[in-house]
Amino acid sequence: LAASPALGGCGAGAMAALRWTRIQRTAVVALATLCLRVCGQCSLNLCATDPRTSKCGISREYATRLLALFDDGAIGQIAALNAECQTNCSSDGCEAHPVTQVCGVNRTYVTRRLAAPVDQGGAGIGDKCGLFGRLLTSSVVCQEASSPATCRSTAAELPCAWDPVRLLCDVTKEGVLLVLQRDFKDEFVRLALRRQRCADRGALSCSGDCRVIGGACALRQEEALLAVAGEDCPLRLLMELHEGCAAEATEAACIARLRGDGLPQCNWRHQQCEAHPASLEFDLMAILGITHPRALQQYRDAFARCDRSAACSVECADPILGPSGAPRRSPHIAVGLVTA
Repeated sequence: LAASPALGGCGAGAMAALRWTRIQRTAVVALATLCLRVCGQCSLNLCATDPRTSKCGISREYATRLLALFDDGAIGQIAALNAECQTNCSSDGCEAHPVTQVCGVNRTYVTRRLAAPVDQGGAGIGDKCGLFGRLLTSSVVCQEASSPATCRSTAAELPCAWDPVRLLCDVTKEGVLLVLQRDFKDEFVRLALRRQRCADRGALSCSGDCRVIGGACALRQEEALLAVAGEDCPLRLLMELHEGCAAEATEAACIARLRGDGLPQCNWRHQQCEAHPASLEFDLMAILGITHPRALQQYRDAFARCDRSAACSVECADPILGPSGAPRRSPHIAVGLVTA
């Protein structure tokens, strides 16, 4: 840490003299942070304005660095590669977005790693997520095509078509409908029965999976998505964890919902209540197996600091403590997170 170019040589002698006891580690973290602020630069920005909430939140750079330190599987490797792409777009597996020209991980690489089974180095979503998994698996094949001509002749399970907006080959909407009609008949029959049971209820007895929508009792909209997702799919778990937000009809009630760990449960956007991005990301970390207490605590602490920051864009992150408890060095300064 003392030799890090990001520190510009500040405090190097003092840091080199310290040993890694608990008290001394705290002193080193404090000294490093102070040095970065005095020198007027950050090796890693902690906070950034989140366009989803229009408020100060954890920066993508910090979240990516934290994720890469505590996950050595597919997700962590995607994050680490994306960090490298931000500093060197010529690295293997990197590409510039055709519209924004921002460099990141090759989209075909990301799709392949998410869809592949865990025992093959992937995230296993292709096996776990029903229709969504099959879409990912077919997308891997479709995205191998690099032009409209080769896209039309690609032999994937689902038909491929060239997307002129994203400039890539992907599964067609017609292919999705085909799979739904052919392979999910039983799921949609059960869904229709549940819809009818909700419709037969009055507004006063509308509860459980039913919601009052437009004055009538109806099955909650998320159930159609859950019906075609696998039981162990992370998307399913996230929707179930955060489905309560959609029931709030006012901004005041929406933003008042807090979790037991202090993170906000919901966010008011576009005149409706939805799950808060910070809570979604925190729960996704746990679902993906990133459950180390130090990782989760650092995420919560970072959110709390950003949430109360009066100078969002200039908050410097403290050195991130890895699983061993010592700050982990990284050769990369500018990093980014692969998120929607």
